[in-house]
Amino acid sequence: MYCEYYQATVLRKKTWFLSAVLRNESNVALARALEGKADTFEFFVPVDQEEHFLRVAKTLLNRGIILSLEKKENRLKACATG
Repeated sequence: MYCEYYQATVLRKKTWFLSAVLRNESNVALARALEGKADTFEFFVPVDQEEHFLRVAKTLLNRGIILSLEKKENRLKACATG
């Protein structure tokens, strides 16, 4: 399944909270910290969950848990196409 790809800077002391929120939201996205950057997360979002993910992300942005959010080309897709 193809996923949309986002990267975010997260308030380091709230990374556990971010993970818990996403699990509580029916696993709306796969989230993981980028290697070597504990405050930078990547999100793989199923296309049919993108709208819901963005609502959750906007709430977390407004509360200062996510500091920045950017949609990017899916880096795994880029690797697969060579």
